[in-house]
Formats: sequence, C-alpha cells, structure tokens
Amino acid sequence: FVSDVAAAGLAVEALANSETSRIGLLLAGRLGPLELTALHAIGSCECIILMPQNATDLRRTIAECGKVAKRVGVVVTSVAEAESAAASGCCFLLVKGNEAGGLVGEETSFVLLQRLAAKTDLPLYAWGGIGLHTTAACLQAGAQGIVLDWQMALLDDIAAPLWIRRRLAAADGGETLAVPIGGG
Repeated sequence: FVSDVAAAGLAVEALANSETSRIGLLLAGRLGPLELTALHAIGSCECIILMPQNATDLRRTIAECGKVAKRVGVVVTSVAEAESAAASGCCFLLVKGNEAGGLVGEETSFVLLQRLAAKTDLPLYAWGGIGLHTTAACLQAGAQGIVLDWQMALLDDIAAPLWIRRRLAAADGGETLAVPIGGG
C-alpha cells in the first residue's frame, strides 16, 4: 500500500484519465486520508476491493465506496470475516487462503471457499493456491472466478528477472510458510 496521499491521488487520477475502459481499486478497509483521496480522484470505476483491518466501520466504508464503484468486494480470510462483510453490504467476497501472501487465516483457499459456498449466495473469488490444476476445482466448488497475483509475473510481457520467473514456474504451493503475528 502507498503512504504518500498526494502521490496516490495523482496515480489514481492518471488511471481514471487513461484509455482503460474497466478499472478498479484495492483499498484498505477504512476511510482514511489516502482512501478518501483515491475515491475522489477515481470519480467512478468498475469495482473496489477492500482489505478490512481491525476496528473498521466496514458498512460505512462499503457505502462510501459504492458511491463511485459499480461493485464493492471484501477480502476475507475466515467465515467470521465473510459473515461480517456480507452483513455490511458488500457485493462479492475474495476468499483469501493461507497460501496467499500477506495476512491470511488458518485455512486454505479451497477449504474456506467450500465452507463459504455453503453459507452465502454472494459471488466468491478464490485467492491463494491457484494454479493450472486448481482453477477448475475452485470453480466446481462455487467460485465465480480466481485471483492471480504473482502468477502474472510469468507472462511474456512482464519484465521480471529470469531467476524470479524460474522460481515462480516451479512453485507448487508447498513453499508456503505461515508466520503467526500478534500472539495468534
């Protein structure tokens, strides 16, 4: 995430003024100065994805984001987070398993996806542990789609160093290491 509010505002304005027809934002799940600047600069967009943090007024954040985005989704790492996001009025859920980078929960994307598919009618998108052979399984388990992040570095038009491309191409998910933080 970016901490320079002015730079973020300029970057979002440039995106909004680009020739790109469908754009979106990934924002922290709060309405701080950076998020408010981004919402003002974007004007309107296809979707906004929120990554909630503790003590977030998610309902208010979703409502404000909904004023500029056609759809607002929330990244969730547990059933409890998904229930909170759904009750707050989001349009879809990004189901982030422990294979994904950053803050994650205890379950894999595929296990959490199945649990949430049984509990909600909201569209679900799987994030983490996604590869050539797991995409079909996620779709069969109820996902509307998948999220690719580091896999995109394997595309021909990405200028990632060869050593990174080789490591990513060889990765099978077994390299994942979860490190507890904050006593949990």
